[in-house]
Amino acid sequence: MKKSEKKEKIVCVDCGRELLAEDEGYLWGKCQFCQKPVCFECAHYRGVYKKGLYLDDYVEALRLCKKCHVKEK
Repeated sequence: MKKSEKKEKIVCVDCGRELLAEDEGYLWGKCQFCQKPVCFECAHYRGVYKKGLYLDDYVEALRLCKKCHVKEK
């Protein structure tokens, strides 16, 4: 890698922790609404009912950041 190339800094949206690009999928992932990086310690999950081609009904878990996670009333 050349010195002129800048390495983009990846930071968790919620806690501000620096994340490494090679750890994506192991220690952090992207919010499925806003596509911003969120570490697994800060991630919230929302279950969504889906109807598939081969399965009648199943639940898909969506990884969300704190901003995109809306509490139920």
